[in-house]
Amino acid sequence: MAFSNRSRFDIMANILQKAVPGMKKTWLLYGANLSFSQLRRYLKTLVDLQLLAVKDDLYTTTPKGLAFLESYKTLVQLLEEPEVQARNAKKELKRDGMVVVRRRN
Repeated sequence: MAFSNRSRFDIMANILQKAVPGMKKTWLLYGANLSFSQLRRYLKTLVDLQLLAVKDDLYTTTPKGLAFLESYKTLVQLLEEPEVQARNAKKELKRDGMVVVRRRN
C-alpha cells in the first residue's frame, strides 16, 4: 500500500464527511487522523467558511459543506478517470492475451 500526503482539500472533505451526522471534536480527531493543533486549525477554517457548524461541542456539516463535498467528489472522479481508464485498458489487453509493455525513462 502506497502512502501519500493528503491535500488540504482531502483533509477538509474528510472532516466534513465525518461530521455529516454530527460529531464531537475528539472523534473528528481520530477519524481525520490529525494532531489536535492541526484539527483545531481546520475546524476554525471550516466554521469560518460556514462549511461546518458547531453547537454544544457537536460539529455538523452545513448545507454549504454538503455542496462542497459533492463538488469535491466530482472533481476527484474527473481527475482519476484517465488513470482508471488506463488501468482498465491494461486489464482488457491482458485478458485478450496481449502483452503490456512498460517503458522506462
